[in-house]
Amino acid sequence: MRRAMLFKITLLSLFQTYLFMVTDAFINLQDQTKRIPLQTTTFRNEYIKNRYSRSKIISGSTKSRQRTDFSLSKSTPQPDSTGIYNIANEEQHTAFLEDNTDKIIVLKYYAPWCKGCLRLEPKYVKVSRCKKYENLPILFAQISYQYNEEFVARREIKAIPSMEIYVGKEVVENFICGPKNIDLLKEKIDATIKNNFDPNIRVLQEVIDTNIETTT
Repeated sequence: MRRAMLFKITLLSLFQTYLFMVTDAFINLQDQTKRIPLQTTTFRNEYIKNRYSRSKIISGSTKSRQRTDFSLSKSTPQPDSTGIYNIANEEQHTAFLEDNTDKIIVLKYYAPWCKGCLRLEPKYVKVSRCKKYENLPILFAQISYQYNEEFVARREIKAIPSMEIYVGKEVVENFICGPKNIDLLKEKIDATIKNNFDPNIRVLQEVIDTNIETTT
């Protein structure tokens, strides 16, 4: 009887030790995960995480904001206080491109719940205000993944934050751009300007070619 009791006590002690080790390992794993710097966010990973918050839009305070976004579908995007044009949806995206066929457009894809996007935001604004772009036909814009999931998917955007660079209405660059890749963005912009801008008459080469075709 005494042996059986000692055996039970030993088993209980081992089980408690096992639970302590598992709990400690789980806490350490959580701490390590929090320290990982998030650069980009894939849509697959965020779908389940944001599914509940998107469902609250129907009954919550965000409902009025969603209606406001759709009511702006046919209006022209306007720059905010930082000079960045905010595109609300696909209709505004199309209109913005059609209104600026003589310009280079840098477009950022982001989401309000994306940590990498939040860290990229001030760097993107800083690039847009760079003095060497002041007198060039270049515009900086952004569009949110929220409420535009299908449209963003059709643009073949694989993760956020991502960038597209347009010359007129044609995409010449499409790439993932986390906050640590801001130098890559600068390189892509500079290369696009070099390949598509005539510094002598300060007009896009595409516009020059179009004018030549019209006159001939």
